[in-house]
Amino acid sequence: MADPVAAQSKFLCMYMSQHPDTLVSYVKYWGKVTEHVVSAQLTSIDTNGMNLTYKTKAGGEAKKEVRVVFDPPLAGYEEVKPRLMNMKADADEALGVTRSPQIDTFHLPTTALYVGIAIGALVYTTYAPAPSSPSYSPIYAGANLLRYYVPGWFIKFSWALVYGLHSLESLYTFSLCRKHRTPFVVGAQYVIATLLFGGPIWIDMRRRERTKPVRAAFDVATYVVADDRFGHAAERASRLRRAEDALEKPRTDDHMSHTIPINGWTGQAAFSVHILKADYSGVTAGTRTQ
Repeated sequence: MADPVAAQSKFLCMYMSQHPDTLVSYVKYWGKVTEHVVSAQLTSIDTNGMNLTYKTKAGGEAKKEVRVVFDPPLAGYEEVKPRLMNMKADADEALGVTRSPQIDTFHLPTTALYVGIAIGALVYTTYAPAPSSPSYSPIYAGANLLRYYVPGWFIKFSWALVYGLHSLESLYTFSLCRKHRTPFVVGAQYVIATLLFGGPIWIDMRRRERTKPVRAAFDVATYVVADDRFGHAAERASRLRRAEDALEKPRTDDHMSHTIPINGWTGQAAFSVHILKADYSGVTAGTRTQ
């Protein structure tokens, strides 16, 4: 079966040539090149990784090669854009090129509710009145049945585990709040929510960090279909940048389609630019070359 990414390698290399700083970041971080890299070029890409050439300050015009492996491999062409954006974000943050994006609003993920239900069940089992208590009610029969079969030490251990893990996780959440410069109230909400619900809170913070636009690397998350009449690669690249610049404005649509007429040397042609809202949750960026 043909590699769907390799089939578009020529176009992707042309597109990425418009982002030289991004390619340098890929080489330095993901390629683990410690030399002073002055320029880089994407030469090919496929579902398993990408090959880049680069020049160093000490090496002059001599080109070196490095391969960056995707881990896991790309499932298809539609994964190229979000994966490269995440790799750019990781590389820039690690290299100190850009600051971490600010998180200025609180968001309670759905997964936190599942943890809340589990903790509610633990509270119910622990504090339900015994049958001999004046406040006993049939609704507590399930809790008393659990206490009969489950050892008391196990319930105590469960509480210790919840308190211990959530306390440590809240410290990590606090560090994320400092990293992302959250306002005081928003930071307090995140820390308290982590004390109550644990991991889902900071995991969601990391997910939000990933979905922040990396505009330094890509002006828009686009899939571009260029008319074959454009001719040379340089001509196509120039028109691609003009198409992106024309679309540089706030967008709220999940899916928009724009057709931009361009008068070229071969006659009138058009870009069809489809802007898709990408889902970056659960996307692993890649693996650094060993």
